[in-house]
Amino acid sequence: MHPEDQERMSSLWVRIAGKTHKPLQVIGEFSFLQSKIAAFWQDLAFGTHERDPEGIGLIHQPKVWSNIANAPVTDPAFYFVNILRRVESWDEEETEIIGTKPVDGYYTRFAIRGGTRVLKKSAVEGAWLWRDAKTLHVLCSEEFKSFAEDIGCRGLSFGRVEVSER
Repeated sequence: MHPEDQERMSSLWVRIAGKTHKPLQVIGEFSFLQSKIAAFWQDLAFGTHERDPEGIGLIHQPKVWSNIANAPVTDPAFYFVNILRRVESWDEEETEIIGTKPVDGYYTRFAIRGGTRVLKKSAVEGAWLWRDAKTLHVLCSEEFKSFAEDIGCRGLSFGRVEVSER
């Protein structure tokens, strides 16, 4: 990410609009829409970056505001998480991927049709947290899920997908 973009993001206020005094460790959500970005609390952010420093970019977010407390959140520190790693992870023989929004006859966006989602084992072995290169879905390994749960992370939800032998 360009340094000016990092500075701009760090200058913005992130607002926690939840209805609980117990803070989540994740603000925002990941999506196939890359404009949606999540911020992780320090332990989750550093642990994720340490596991894949080439695939995860962190941007310190010093301005976090709690609506419930009507005050800034100064501890723990939060970091925007930029998922840089791209993996062609879907097994397209078992997952129907369709092009959407053609531009000049070429598809620039892709989506999954139906409920069947299958990853290629050969593509995702050793992966930790990544975006699919085609659909831009954010995916993670069982190891990432276990890591997040083991440190008591609140604010992430996980869904199960199948993995083929390909």
